[in-house]
Amino acid sequence: MRRTWPAQPAQSTPGSYHHVTTRGVARGDLFLAAADRLAFLGRLAEAHQRWGLVFHGYCLMTNHYHVEVETPNGGLSKAFGWINQSHAIFVNRSTGRDGSLF
Repeated sequence: MRRTWPAQPAQSTPGSYHHVTTRGVARGDLFLAAADRLAFLGRLAEAHQRWGLVFHGYCLMTNHYHVEVETPNGGLSKAFGWINQSHAIFVNRSTGRDGSLF
């Protein structure tokens, strides 16, 4: 099988379950304050509204997170792309940092 580059995002079949984990760049912190964690949880709630994701569990560590999620309508890649991007913008603006977070 020939592989094309760049690799395509993982596809989620409607009704499937996923364990999603993401780590900060160079193992850097994703959550610097309690407000960062609350803002991230708000993004999960918004992803539920936008894409219909159902969250079954989560663990927010200092430099990474784990989420157990069901995708009744698919859209895993698009939803988590938005979650990560909006969280990076929030952290960068609130701390005055610049550059990649994930």
